[in-house]
Amino acid sequence: MRSLFRRRRSAAEKRERRLRSRLRRIRTRFGVVLPDDAGARAHRREVEAYWERHFGRRVDASWHLLFSELGAERDVRYVPSHEWWEDVLPFFNDRSMRPAFSDKNLSDQLLAPKRAPVTRVKRIRGRYYGPEDAAVSSGEAARLVCGEPSDLVIKPSRQGNGDGVRQFESDGRVLSAEGRAWSLEDLEAEYGDDFIVQERIIQHAEMAAVHPASVNTVRVLTLRFGGDVRVETCIARFGTAGRVTDNAGTGGLLVGIDSRGRLHPRAMDLSGRLHEKHPDTGHAFSEGFDVPGYDSICREALRLHARLHHLDLVSWDFAVAEDGEPIFVEVNFRGMGDAYQFVPRRPILGDRTPEILEAIRAGRR
Repeated sequence: MRSLFRRRRSAAEKRERRLRSRLRRIRTRFGVVLPDDAGARAHRREVEAYWERHFGRRVDASWHLLFSELGAERDVRYVPSHEWWEDVLPFFNDRSMRPAFSDKNLSDQLLAPKRAPVTRVKRIRGRYYGPEDAAVSSGEAARLVCGEPSDLVIKPSRQGNGDGVRQFESDGRVLSAEGRAWSLEDLEAEYGDDFIVQERIIQHAEMAAVHPASVNTVRVLTLRFGGDVRVETCIARFGTAGRVTDNAGTGGLLVGIDSRGRLHPRAMDLSGRLHEKHPDTGHAFSEGFDVPGYDSICREALRLHARLHHLDLVSWDFAVAEDGEPIFVEVNFRGMGDAYQFVPRRPILGDRTPEILEAIRAGRR
């Protein structure tokens, strides 16, 4: 009994340490001094009472005050980053199922998107696969990679957040990037046993105009709850500084999208700084535009989510083709709960927040 008590105390202490660590990181990241006036203290009490009523315990309201300091209206329904990672994601997603569906080499087989980037070669566990996933020799793989002139993108297939993504150019004979030629052996040394080689997406002119060097995408968050799958939020992502990737973690900008598919008038970076214009191209976010193919993107996200039964909270990345149709890029099962809220300026679970919190509290789906 004493040993069980120690284990429980240890688990609670670890959770508390993670909470304090997340608070330190988020305060450092945004450089915001949280208010401590009468209004802020009253809001803290409102948050604590709301969460205790629906969730069964109080939460630290620092995230709620942070969101309001970043320009959002005060709202007790915001999900703090700590509860997002510790409670919401584990409730909705069977983490043991994530690795296979997250593998970029398997997405086309497991999810069957209507449209995806053209794949030249996959390397899976050190073996090469070509068209229609037929096994090929390393010599044939080298020919498929360099066989015809084109711009290519090479990614580690089991990593996310834009890590290791590079753009290459093939002239039909030689693969080159960063001012030098690359052989298949060079790719193997750089990327290991698991990577994918795809043709660069030719994106819609309106999406490209904001930052042409990157393939700019739409992040769609879908949630299955009570048997119903809905789109909860959408965010547009644009690269910066000539980078190929649009991820916020690599310097990209995030822009909220309203329910009609129109961009919000300001972009935000990962540090919470607001941008009226793109820092490189001067594109004025205040002028806005309707995301091409927005309705089709949402429909495709819902269709794909119907194929996932162990994972109920899913983030989808889509590019927009020249004809305005969605191109599936990748799927994620974690995502940043804070960005999903402070970019679109609304609670991530919306009007269903009380019902969902009570379901998590009760452990019922």
